[in-house]
Amino acid sequence: MPEKYLFDVAFYWCAEEAFYREYDKRLAEHLADFERTTGYPLTENLRMSLTDSFWKNYIAPWTFNQAVGWVRLYKLGSQIRGELWYMNAKRAGRQLTKKHFSSQGKAFELHVYPEDTSEVIYKAVLADLQSFAKAFRRKVVLDLEAFEQLGPYVNWRVLMNDA
Repeated sequence: MPEKYLFDVAFYWCAEEAFYREYDKRLAEHLADFERTTGYPLTENLRMSLTDSFWKNYIAPWTFNQAVGWVRLYKLGSQIRGELWYMNAKRAGRQLTKKHFSSQGKAFELHVYPEDTSEVIYKAVLADLQSFAKAFRRKVVLDLEAFEQLGPYVNWRVLMNDA
């Protein structure tokens, strides 16, 4: 049983930039199709209304809505472990609306030695997260932004010594 949960790192089926590039392309097609099929020019109000409904149907924004799993970091004795939580769907994609996440076991374990500094621990955890993403059975994109912003300032030594 985990002694202490530390951090959750989400992962996604595609990169944020790719998601929004595709969104912009599809939105432009949607607006052009509306104008072509109805023969009505798009007023600003109509464009805003169509864009709003398209946004909702596109299952946007990318953050949280397009996540397919998480790696939950926790302390167990002298180790930092990553616990994998993944969705139940067979294929990842934009239209997933009813995802159920369940634990899929250990993503990685990292033994922390007494002589390891906070910087060494942080870099090792980051490296293990990146290795997990490369080795995972499906192509995934880790959202490491928050972890990379916060991780260097965490006193990992104190976290590991705290019983």
